[in-house]
Amino acid sequence: MTPTQYASGEVQRQGKASKCGSNELRSLLVEASIVLLTRSKKWSKLKAWGLKILRKKGLKKAALAVGRKLAVIMHRMMIEKKEFIYGEPKAA
Repeated sequence: MTPTQYASGEVQRQGKASKCGSNELRSLLVEASIVLLTRSKKWSKLKAWGLKILRKKGLKKAALAVGRKLAVIMHRMMIEKKEFIYGEPKAA
């Protein structure tokens, strides 16, 4: 779900999402992000961030962005063996 890149001289642009990797995994991440944005009632920073993109760019781009961020969060959770924190961490 990384963006394609175009670089020529001084120009460097990021394009649409590349189709590298598993089709199933990408579609599941996008589907999960759509559910997070449209159906989930629980608040999280991720949902607030996604809704901000949704208002500016539309559902498809917001779903892809949230899906990518979800993948990064889940990868980090797997490495650190921690649970997902919905909001700000509680002060100790």
